[in-house]
Amino acid sequence: MRTLRGWVRRFGGLFNKRRKDRELAEELESHLQMHIEDNLRSGRIRAAS
Repeated sequence: MRTLRGWVRRFGGLFNKRRKDRELAEELESHLQMHIEDNLRSGRIRAAS
């Protein structure tokens, strides 16, 4: 029974990890966007891509 429980926890952890990775990516994107907006407000121009 322990083995089954272990597999279930690992399987569930896959989805939890993906959600946490997605949340981290969204948080980083949000902070980056705030810094870009702050720089534009202070008169800095965006570098050409």
